[in-house]
Amino acid sequence: MDDKTYEKALQEKHRTALQRNRDKVMERKRRTRRLIIRGAISETALSKIVDNADQLTDEEFKVALEAALNPKSNECS
Repeated sequence: MDDKTYEKALQEKHRTALQRNRDKVMERKRRTRRLIIRGAISETALSKIVDNADQLTDEEFKVALEAALNPKSNECS
């Protein structure tokens, strides 16, 4: 393999790696945005049935959200 062929192959390899990294960053940003939006929706919905939902600890929020999503499972407990 001559130098120019090697150089072109190496450039293509780097271009591919850069594109893969860009794709990963974009996917992470999409996921982060989705999680933030869904978290805000959950907190807003929960605040309609639980006072001070925005002040709950993470564990309290989780328990309250699970209780709101599974009301029948709480009746038997």
